[in-house]
Amino acid sequence: MDTAYRIYLGARNTGDRTFSPDDEARVEAILDEHFHGWTTFAGAGRWRGRDEEIRVITLSPRAAKKGANTAAASVETCARRLKEHLGQEAVMMELGGAVAFL
Repeated sequence: MDTAYRIYLGARNTGDRTFSPDDEARVEAILDEHFHGWTTFAGAGRWRGRDEEIRVITLSPRAAKKGANTAAASVETCARRLKEHLGQEAVMMELGGAVAFL
């Protein structure tokens, strides 16, 4: 069993607070740099009284690329890069439940 990690990522703080195609592509490129595989879900969120489009990204330590110190460090590094790219004030990380690969 592995532990799942999740990153909750809000859209860039623009007028419509949605993900542009360029942002989607850059998010995927950043994830690909750190992990062999990942899953995203689109959703709706709210930050400081404003609605925004979000992505929930689920990652597994098993999917971290070689060279990473630990899976948690890879997730945190990746989350920081995503935060910086989208100009976010905060990005939430979650240490989730147990996952298994079959």
